[in-house]
Amino acid sequence: MNVLAKVSNEKTMSSLEICNLTNKRHNNVLADILGLSVFYSSIYSAEKSAQLVTSSSYRDLSGKNNKCYLLSKDAALDLITGYSLPHRHAVNQRWLEIESAQPQFTVPANFAEALRLSADLQESLDEANHKIGQDAPKVEFAMAVRSMQGACAVSDFAKSIGFGRNTLFKMMRDDGLLMKNNMPYQNRVDQGIFKVIEQIPFTDSKGRTHPAFTTFVTGKGQVYLENKYRREAA
Repeated sequence: MNVLAKVSNEKTMSSLEICNLTNKRHNNVLADILGLSVFYSSIYSAEKSAQLVTSSSYRDLSGKNNKCYLLSKDAALDLITGYSLPHRHAVNQRWLEIESAQPQFTVPANFAEALRLSADLQESLDEANHKIGQDAPKVEFAMAVRSMQGACAVSDFAKSIGFGRNTLFKMMRDDGLLMKNNMPYQNRVDQGIFKVIEQIPFTDSKGRTHPAFTTFVTGKGQVYLENKYRREAA
């Protein structure tokens, strides 16, 4: 794959490297990493998750920017646990190279080089600040979810009482707990059964932005729904 990848001063491995080492399609590797990132978000703080998996980009030879990820060693090894032995070996060997590499820094030889270095550093700082601004809604969403002690996603709760996600959604719609769009009625929120958290707005194929929400079952709601549905499932 002919790409011009961004260079990071941290010891990370890009999704492109993993793609090349394992002979996998990059979009498949991205999907695997996204699943890993979601898992990390469920067990770690947003700051810790960002240290393990960082969203980035690279520019291909046509000049187009494309999405990629930068992984810490722990994240890379977690990712490839399900890959074949030759693939795990290739990634492990690459990590040995990364860890043995010495950081390279060249002292500017003249005023022009010093100006270029200053400009490069400022560009990196601008990119970092831009990324912080882009990631702010994601961090806010993660913080809002973690602040709901005992709450869980409907899909996770459905598994715990022996139902599929779609089946439980249908049952709750039929019983007047949720609306057709799977959002709870306001009186159910007022009763403390559900909470709704706003997610990052999504943009459709026509460039229009739409709000997005996720329904969570509160601790009180889990007791209520388990008493209601687990008996019916028995």
